[in-house]
Amino acid sequence: MGQTIHLGKESVPGSEDSDICVRAFSEEHRVREFVPVRLLTGAFPDAFIEDYAHWYDLDGGYVEFCPVKDPWQASSSHWRLQRKRPGQNGWCLVKGEISLVNIRSQTAGSLFSILQPIERASRLHCKFHTSSSTLEIDIPRLRLSFSLQSGHSSIRSRQYRGMKIDPDQSLGTLIGLRSKLILLHENDHSRKVLIPDGAVTWVKDGGHVAVNIGWQAVSKLHVYSVDNQLGRLVDNGSLQSKLMLCYLHAVTSFCVPDVLTKKTGTEQSLSILRSASMRSFSQLTPENISILVKLACLTPVRKYYPANERVMQSVEWQNLGFLVHHDDFREQVQAIIDQDSRMRMFYPHSQRNQPILPVSDKDLLQRDRIRSSSFRTSGFGAEDHTSTFDEQYTERGRNHQSEGFSRVFTLCKTIHEGTLHSARTIAHQDLLSHIWGFLCLPEKVHGPAMMVEKAMVKYDATWLLDPVDFVSAHWCGIHQLLRSGTTRPNKHQVMIWLSVLAFSDKIPMAVLETFAAFYVIPTMAACRPPSRPSFQPTKGYTLNKNVLTSQIQSFTRDQTPESSDLPNRGEKYGAFKSRIEEKTLRNRAQALNNFIADLCTQWPTSTPSAPNSQGSPKFEDYYNSQEAMAIVRKTFSECCGRALAAVFYARSTSPAKTRIYFN
Repeated sequence: MGQTIHLGKESVPGSEDSDICVRAFSEEHRVREFVPVRLLTGAFPDAFIEDYAHWYDLDGGYVEFCPVKDPWQASSSHWRLQRKRPGQNGWCLVKGEISLVNIRSQTAGSLFSILQPIERASRLHCKFHTSSSTLEIDIPRLRLSFSLQSGHSSIRSRQYRGMKIDPDQSLGTLIGLRSKLILLHENDHSRKVLIPDGAVTWVKDGGHVAVNIGWQAVSKLHVYSVDNQLGRLVDNGSLQSKLMLCYLHAVTSFCVPDVLTKKTGTEQSLSILRSASMRSFSQLTPENISILVKLACLTPVRKYYPANERVMQSVEWQNLGFLVHHDDFREQVQAIIDQDSRMRMFYPHSQRNQPILPVSDKDLLQRDRIRSSSFRTSGFGAEDHTSTFDEQYTERGRNHQSEGFSRVFTLCKTIHEGTLHSARTIAHQDLLSHIWGFLCLPEKVHGPAMMVEKAMVKYDATWLLDPVDFVSAHWCGIHQLLRSGTTRPNKHQVMIWLSVLAFSDKIPMAVLETFAAFYVIPTMAACRPPSRPSFQPTKGYTLNKNVLTSQIQSFTRDQTPESSDLPNRGEKYGAFKSRIEEKTLRNRAQALNNFIADLCTQWPTSTPSAPNSQGSPKFEDYYNSQEAMAIVRKTFSECCGRALAAVFYARSTSPAKTRIYFN
């Protein structure tokens, strides 16, 4: 049928693109316009967009879907998008008495939720037959069709007569496989499982895996019958069907046996690989080899690292549970490939190369077989157990007399029993020297206001590395925490914490036993650390006259009483100047000594008062007394704080109060 074609170009609203306008005039004077695909995309299944050319009939007021193989020919047997009723806005796609269900409708959504494991929503064709009130569901990619009769709830299969979609989609095996559909026979209640062919992928899903089969435009369908009597899935007899089932069993394996097979997925997969039916083939296809290689990869690749030494190994795992990785997979696959190589003598023109399987070190594989045999069952690795290669190892805890063991044992026993145990007594002065020396390690020791969190008193690997800085700087906070009654950590927390510190061997035992005493002895727990923001033990805890003298000497006055003296008669200027300087230095030194002596009479105090200058020379004549007293008060305050700390720890560790012993 001849047609006259007019071509044009029209801009797309809101875009820089343009549509090609095609108008066709037939010999019967019917006018049709080509409808751009973009206007229909998403409103219909993909096949109705990709496989048809769409023409709008200006006279009839409908859109005709012409097959792309014959896009110009109009026919009354084609699908037509027309108004439901004249004058209404609603449209429907019809073909005789058949109408296509809107893919955005609730009906289509419900059907997709059932069939989504095996097909995309845009690939489902839902057609309603008006004459029979039957809904037909087609899956062209998998060559599947289903029907739903009005007034019924069963979705029946057209390819498998007497079967319907099973409301219970649990299979009892292949746990975690998402891409499957189970059919149930209406009479004998036998079941079939439909699994599309494609690339198998998986992701972790809680304690197991979720396995999906990738979508591909052209796909085969694997159909397996469920044999409840023998506890297995029965394939269709083809090698590819067996291999696909074998691989799915393997990747969905779990430590618990499947309900249907009474075996784990790994065991069922190996059973299929070892079966005689797997050897009943003439030649492997590329699809067969692809799955065989994937099965072989389920055996971890084990190699020595470094390659020239036999001290460490590197292992390449799949992202699956460790029980899935069985050493027999590669061995069984290699046996199948070797058989294929022997069969090539009957196919001399075959140019296919033998696949390369992952290579592992044989000794490491044998070692793994022995090590993992305790986790296998009979026939699947348990028989590999042997004690031939066992060796006697020296465990770390055998040396019970080591210094580290003794330190940990002493502290744990002290905390657990709540008493100190004596082996040899340490002198009180030596104990104070140990503690003060430990407190002198940091530049500054924080006061009790710098709290130590209760959560820190636990095992932490950082305590093994360098605990000295933190423990010494937060001594008062730790003391406050250990003596804080009901809010302090329990004895098990303290035991593990002190054990870690003792094992690190970085902190003196005298310090650790003092911590233990703070926790178990009530009289020591009753002592409160001095309430000061911080301490500097490195500067000592006694008043140092030399330090105080050097600090005050920087506040000398330029004008002194000697500045007004006159030279003696006949005295030369040089002699006069020397005499005045000597007199000034002598009087300044005497005034400073008297000032220091008066201050020392006020020690110990944190707020000294300025001494009253009586007699001559006076301190204020030679020094700025206000600035001098400011530095004196600061020095007294700091030194007094350190002295209070020393007195406190001298009292808290005094033999009159407690007895601290060391083993």
